[in-house]
Amino acid sequence: MRLTLRTLLAYLDDTLEPHEIKAIGQKVAESDAAQELVARIKQITRRRRLTTPPEAGAGDKFGANTVAEYLDNELSTEQVAELEKTCLESDVHLAEVASCHQILTLVLGEPALVPPTARERMYGLVKGREAIPFRKAHVRPGASADGDDHDDLFLGGLPSSRGWMIWALPLAAALLIAALALAIWQALPADRIVVANNKTNPPQAPQPEKVADHTNDAKPPDPPPPPTPTPATKVEKHPFLETYGGTVAGPTRRVALGRVYGARSGDKGGDANVGVWARSDDAYAWLRDFLTPDKFKELVPEAREVDRYELPNLLALNFVARGLLGEGVAASTRPDPQAKSLGEYLRAREVDLPEALL
Repeated sequence: MRLTLRTLLAYLDDTLEPHEIKAIGQKVAESDAAQELVARIKQITRRRRLTTPPEAGAGDKFGANTVAEYLDNELSTEQVAELEKTCLESDVHLAEVASCHQILTLVLGEPALVPPTARERMYGLVKGREAIPFRKAHVRPGASADGDDHDDLFLGGLPSSRGWMIWALPLAAALLIAALALAIWQALPADRIVVANNKTNPPQAPQPEKVADHTNDAKPPDPPPPPTPTPATKVEKHPFLETYGGTVAGPTRRVALGRVYGARSGDKGGDANVGVWARSDDAYAWLRDFLTPDKFKELVPEAREVDRYELPNLLALNFVARGLLGEGVAASTRPDPQAKSLGEYLRAREVDLPEALL
């Protein structure tokens, strides 16, 4: 058996005989070009944004009929060579042929189950000279003539007699609608109370404001005292923001950043999100001055654009590496497409830490 594109597609979709599979597998193992083509077919059939071949006129050499005849081995040798050359030069055409072969394999691999009663109804739709009156569908041995056992496969476990369903289904739908309306009514008690109050107590017309007449008084009344200002509530802040005034100095030691700090990371679309936290004010003060966006890019060289967010009440910093995961998890080529290990990678980087923090 020759190693052609059609035989290679049949080998990938497992439609060959056992001895043919063994022969084709041995040829693929011996050919680097065949191995590259297999990897290319697997890649392009899973590519999400790959387009389709452009539409052409009746003389198109890569039309739907041509592809069907190629897969059915009905083309001449020259046409086969020309079509396979087009597929090898274009990912779009190669993906079209490979996908058509996969679909045909799935459709033709298992025959569709059609109950006899459905077949007879389809026979009854045919009118004219070609119609065969009183034509009955074939019933397999051991099955009932009316085809109830076939129809039960398509009823999902429901009994084949559906006379009671004519009135049961509408009744069930009506009860469901009534229960839904009752649930909505009970979920809005405030609205009903407001409507009821508006009906029983209609709004009163506004009364004119009475103005005191002090023309006959000997002394005008004293103005009311000014309102006492309410003291503003003091917002609790982390002690680091108000009381921290120390510095971390002294000798340093070259150790991993994770000796003192914890980290956790993940993905947000195409961005990687990393949180780093400390366990003391001194450790957070040193981390805040040391781990700048530029320092983060130095420790994580593949990061290009980094934003830092300070969370002093949590003694933590949050970093967002923009575009580190490309277009997202499904399109990322990184070994860790969800950036779950990026935090541990950052903690494993060695830096000069003050010995006072160790």
